[in-house]
Amino acid sequence: MIEQIKSCNDQLANKLASIEQNIFGACWPPEVLKEKINKGEFLYWIFNKNNNIVGYLGIQKSLDELQILGIGILEEYRNTGLAKKLTTELIRFFKNSYQNKVILEVRESNIAAINLYKSVGFSQYGKRENYYKNEDAILFELEKAYV
Repeated sequence: MIEQIKSCNDQLANKLASIEQNIFGACWPPEVLKEKINKGEFLYWIFNKNNNIVGYLGIQKSLDELQILGIGILEEYRNTGLAKKLTTELIRFFKNSYQNKVILEVRESNIAAINLYKSVGFSQYGKRENYYKNEDAILFELEKAYV
């Protein structure tokens, strides 16, 4: 089940940092996660299985845009559609928000993520050379359509 995190205690902050460290080898310090979530600067959606977080999507909110901080799925739960479900929750939130766009960067070698972003309507708008230690980042955005 996907759950939106609106407040964060020490235990949850430690769980979020732990899964991020497990997946990416780096993480936000738990105290930063707790502070930024509780101030409303960061927003997370998590997927729990047997009381363990197996996937998450985190964003940073600013005045006119949302930036995806990360989407992480434990290896044994990848290729199950979970990342798409989390991204769909973000898009649902975005459509009802006052922000005008969602932005993100992704490793150019992460074809699965690139295909996911394209499949839900994101457009490539640029590239950052050597953003990830000798690998470029592809920049994507999703803008609101005003009719």
